[in-house]
Amino acid sequence: MAVTLNKKTLSDADILRVIALAGLELSDEDRGRLKPGTYRLNDTVIIGILGEIHVGDDGVQEIVAKADVWALLALALNRLNTVTVEHLLYEYFHGDVVMAAAADLKKRTVKAIRKLKGATRTAVKGRITKDLEIRWT
Repeated sequence: MAVTLNKKTLSDADILRVIALAGLELSDEDRGRLKPGTYRLNDTVIIGILGEIHVGDDGVQEIVAKADVWALLALALNRLNTVTVEHLLYEYFHGDVVMAAAADLKKRTVKAIRKLKGATRTAVKGRITKDLEIRWT
């Protein structure tokens, strides 16, 4: 879905309006009323925007290289015998996957990848949060 603005240069107020309207979602009931098709619009709407927008500080984020999970799993399973692989898969599909153990494994994997590949430091913009009410006027 592409949406463009009709102004090349936005004022600070315009930028805040775009942030306020970005990501608006319809209720399931309203969405259910829309039938499949293409709708053409040529309309002017006046809205009221009330609330707060918070823009966080810019910073630096450390991103650990991501591993190809499927290749890593294939490598690990290839090191096991057939009976062990079948037992692991049976336990996965029929047992309780312990989320705490999965979280611990993820931490250990990230630590191992960081040790082997290092991490990339990337500049990131501060997070934008909003607490708004949009009113049709």
